[in-house]
Amino acid sequence: MTAFYHVCFVVPDIERAMLDLQRSARVEWSDPVSDRLGEWDYRIVFTAGGPPFIELIEGSSGSPWDASGGARDPSAIVANLVRTARDLTPL
Repeated sequence: MTAFYHVCFVVPDIERAMLDLQRSARVEWSDPVSDRLGEWDYRIVFTAGGPPFIELIEGSSGSPWDASGGARDPSAIVANLVRTARDLTPL
């Protein structure tokens, strides 16, 4: 791997996370998609354009993507993303 390609965040409110990251990281989004895996409903969205891609996923209560434990600070998400991208080195 030679470049940072993709990161995913589980979020409790996909629209709010999209708006917060659009404002703070100036990203554009594709349209969110709703789907079901087994007994779990979820919504997923990716940034538009090229890599690096940001993926957001919102899951129903009890699902592997359940983020009902509370919202995460979007500015911390962006700071962690920037820090992670800087720390990545080609293999």
